[in-house]
Amino acid sequence: MEYVKNGKSQGSITVVSGVRSKQAFRIGEESVAGSNEPLPEGRWSVGDILWRDGKDRYKGKVWNAGIGPAKIPLGYRAPGKTGRSAILIHLDWNKGSKPGT
Repeated sequence: MEYVKNGKSQGSITVVSGVRSKQAFRIGEESVAGSNEPLPEGRWSVGDILWRDGKDRYKGKVWNAGIGPAKIPLGYRAPGKTGRSAILIHLDWNKGSKPGT
C-alpha cells in the first residue's frame, strides 16, 4: 500500500489483500463483493484505528474471529465506483484456519 500526496510517494507498507487463490487485480467497477479478491486498484481514504477493547489492547476483546482487536476503515474514492463495501485494514486474526477472509 502506497501513500501518495501531491503526486509523490510519501511512503509505503507491505500488505496482504485477498485469499491466495484469488489474486485477480481489478479496477473498482469490475471488483465484485464476496469474491475474496484483492482490493480494487484506485484511490482510497484511510480512517482512524478503531479498537474493540481500548487502544493497544491486543489481548482484549475482538471485533470477530477474523478481524481481531483493531480495524481501520477504508473508503474507495476513484476511479468510478465499486460494489465492495465494509472494507477494512485489520490483522488476519484467523489466518491459521481461514487466511484472507
